[in-house]
Amino acid sequence: MEVQGVSCHGSAPERGDNAIFKMAPVLTELEQLSHKLGDDEFLGKGTLTVSEIFFTSPSRCAVADSCAVSIDRRLTWGETWEGALEEIRALPAVKKAAAVVSMYNYERPPGPAWSTRPNATSRPGKWKRTTSPSAP
Repeated sequence: MEVQGVSCHGSAPERGDNAIFKMAPVLTELEQLSHKLGDDEFLGKGTLTVSEIFFTSPSRCAVADSCAVSIDRRLTWGETWEGALEEIRALPAVKKAAAVVSMYNYERPPGPAWSTRPNATSRPGKWKRTTSPSAP
């Protein structure tokens, strides 16, 4: 997610639009959203955390003209990546800051989630027949 601002000299910050300050309420709302995510009895709760924050500024004594964050969002049963993006885009602070919410594009899909529950791992033959119709 990225927000844009307008840089200016730090001695007159009122002449600019500090992108870091614009991102601050977004971060608060993301934290609040993280406590309201879906839950599944087997898979557990979906998660959301801000894992990185970046900014651009012409110098250390200038107002930041952009601020971006990486959001690590883990889905649980019943959630979709499209829905997760829309939840974030719908946050009031995201709209107010005109933040651009996007998702990384990967060359290949992520790996599957495997269950380690006893009833899922104690019958490998049954699992094999379920996942591969031609298995004996």
